[in-house]
Amino acid sequence: MAAFKPGFTSEFNEFEAPDAGHQKNAKTARLVESARLALTSLALCSSIIILGTSGDTLSVFNTTHFRNNSILSLWPAKFDLRPTVALVVCSAIVVAASALSVAASKISAVSLAPSSSTHAQDTDTSLFRYETNLLSTARSPSSPQQFA
Repeated sequence: MAAFKPGFTSEFNEFEAPDAGHQKNAKTARLVESARLALTSLALCSSIIILGTSGDTLSVFNTTHFRNNSILSLWPAKFDLRPTVALVVCSAIVVAASALSVAASKISAVSLAPSSSTHAQDTDTSLFRYETNLLSTARSPSSPQQFA
């Protein structure tokens, strides 16, 4: 009697040894993340330079432009500022987005979070298994339940 041990098997393996494929994927993911961070930093630096240059140009225009029609005007009467204003606005948006992206990649809680697609797929699978187990234990042969 002491030799009989009830067997228990589980489908869930909490500790799995990483295989070579997992390490290769991790190396590729680190490389892609480094490239993303480098390109985001490049965009941040470029947009800061564009913002500074365009902002300075607008500042010079505003300080040297006279509203009344003077005899010796530095600027034409119908000078188009829309491209310069568009540069300032777009570069400000890119600065904000790039700074947010770089900050989010440096915060450990955000950068170490599992990807949403993988996490959602795992969650959906585990919820399906949980619901299936609940339904199978709730049903009894004497009272079959029908679900719409």
